[in-house]
Amino acid sequence: MMGKNHVAIAIALVAANLLVFREKNLFDGWLQSLSLAFGVIVGALLPDVDADDSKVLHGSGIRQLKRLDPIVMAAGYLTKAVVYVPLGLVFRGEHRGIMHSLAGAVASGAFWWIVLLAVQGAAGGSWAAVLATGVFAGYIIHLAEDSFTRSGVAWLKPLSNKRVCGQAVTGHVSEDLVAAGFFAVAAAVYLIGKTIPQPTAVFLPLLTAGLVLVYFFMINPVLFVLRLIPRFS
Repeated sequence: MMGKNHVAIAIALVAANLLVFREKNLFDGWLQSLSLAFGVIVGALLPDVDADDSKVLHGSGIRQLKRLDPIVMAAGYLTKAVVYVPLGLVFRGEHRGIMHSLAGAVASGAFWWIVLLAVQGAAGGSWAAVLATGVFAGYIIHLAEDSFTRSGVAWLKPLSNKRVCGQAVTGHVSEDLVAAGFFAVAAAVYLIGKTIPQPTAVFLPLLTAGLVLVYFFMINPVLFVLRLIPRFS
């Protein structure tokens, strides 16, 4: 998927959860909310450090986030140097390779958890855990989004090269259709979340994952049929 869609979808899904958490007094503080949102933006772009032309290495390409580009790019190059390059020496370095897997997500998440806790220790505050959680959440959502494309994602790489693939094509109208559906999923998460009692609302992220999985099985047959239409293919 395109970088702008990665960021927009990740923000929508996390915002739906965050709004419910705030309404049910499970998450408080605007600074923490902003930290989480920024972490999600960075994490939603990080897996593409395995592509030289990726937004995370050259700026998000999103006008509203232009002021954040230097920080996003710095995070991208640091992740590429510390996580992707070493992993690429052990496993084959390629786009949609080890960085587009659970192993890449865990390695990148652990790296930023350590870095942010170290910075917090020197600067003070209590934002590191929230920011690191946002990075990991954005990363996982990126992988989920790419699973809707024909190239797919090998989630269990290097243990398995089997890919979870959909019918969308990056840069094609099919990607925009998938993105629109994700926003509908985010709206459903929020509306359902409002009806859940406070004690069980902590499981809302699991419900989100479940709805994304249901959406995956719903939209891909539709995209497959649309491919048969000359103007759409």
